[in-house]
Amino acid sequence: MQKNLKQLSLALHNYSATHSLFPPAAIQNSTTWNATNNGGTRGRNTTWKATWVILMLPYLDQAPLHTKYNFGNATIFTPANNQILQTNLASLRSPSDGGHVPQFIPNGFAAPIGFSKGNYAAPFGAEDAFSEGDFSRKDHRSLMNPMWQWGAKIAQVTDGTSNTIAVTELLTSGTVTDGRGAWGIRPVAASP
Repeated sequence: MQKNLKQLSLALHNYSATHSLFPPAAIQNSTTWNATNNGGTRGRNTTWKATWVILMLPYLDQAPLHTKYNFGNATIFTPANNQILQTNLASLRSPSDGGHVPQFIPNGFAAPIGFSKGNYAAPFGAEDAFSEGDFSRKDHRSLMNPMWQWGAKIAQVTDGTSNTIAVTELLTSGTVTDGRGAWGIRPVAASP
């Protein structure tokens, strides 16, 4: 578990060192988003294209998956993208979760549509993941936010990165209809 959290922390810092900010929780319109165009477009879960985990794949030793991912107008349900999102990544699975179910299948879908699950999620603030209040209050922001496709710059982490929770562990459910941990479909990677 600690090895995985350390790898995720290092990946976040390496992403930040490359792009001068942490990854956004999710990108909505991937044809206009780029790593230096931070924020500005308000996204919601119906239009998410890629999550913070997908953006960090090269920093998790998964550059080939990142390269294959279609960041254009394709969605997570595009066959090529969905195949990538079904990949089980050891760095996202905690050895302490004995009840791990590797796939999440959303209601209304059936195999081969499915999403791999992991055990790590990124917190987005003091309220809920979709709270505009959290984003507008700088003291409530986390390192990343799904509402505004926003990732913090190191200078904006006023408590210091060693005093900031960037990633937390969660247990997945024993059912394929529970999306907790589905790292490619939800930026929160938690319960719907």
